Amino acid sequence: MIKANEANATANASESFTRIITEARLSHARSKEGAADAVGNAYMLWLVTESDNATKSSRDWIEKEITLANQKIKDHNDTVNVQRNRVTKFMEGALSIDDAVNEKPRNAAHAAEIELMRQELREQSQWDRQQWARRRRVMIEARDGASTFTRFVKYVFQFSEVQHSDQVAKYSLVLEWIHGQFADAPPKEKDQVVAAIKDFGSFEDVLFEQRRIKTGEVDDGDDRKIMSDAIRADIKN
Repeated sequence: MIKANEANATANASESFTRIITEARLSHARSKEGAADAVGNAYMLWLVTESDNATKSSRDWIEKEITLANQKIKDHNDTVNVQRNRVTKFMEGALSIDDAVNEKPRNAAHAAEIELMRQELREQSQWDRQQWARRRRVMIEARDGASTFTRFVKYVFQFSEVQHSDQVAKYSLVLEWIHGQFADAPPKEKDQVVAAIKDFGSFEDVLFEQRRIKTGEVDDGDDRKIMSDAIRADIKN
């Protein structure tokens, strides 16, 4: 038999858990609204920098920015390659005598610093190819056959890591859908884009729809919309 104080504790815990769940759902809902706002801003920038109506100066601007960003990515990757080579040579005992880890300690503090660097090299020697690959960045470019928006998405949202590939694909697909919606009359402001997404359902609904259009998947949009509407209604309550 549950005592009164135990019942109160259970009730309080239940209320606390319910509040946490509600906050989690609200945060998720806000993240989806944020995604819609993000692609809205991105599309407005694309219109003035990469669309057929973009001016030469605007096109030149974004090309320059992407070139500069790619140079930073190249410099970063070069640094990763140098470090990987350094680790290999350290483990082989072939590291240059001029390397910082081979310096003669000036004092106890310097000796400790050198030992920390050596320990870091030992730890990095255990990394596999995937771990090294994750430390590299991906150039802002698009393969043949990729979405028109792939390169643009990588630049705007700084999706420069291997693990960002899914995000690049999602945002590119949603921008494709937006472009289709405004093919006849480009939006004059970001809010029009956000409204179009909300009228359709959500960022995810648009993503699934554009994916269906491109792949020819069976349309289960009605079921998905029913679920989305139910979740939104639950959040409001």
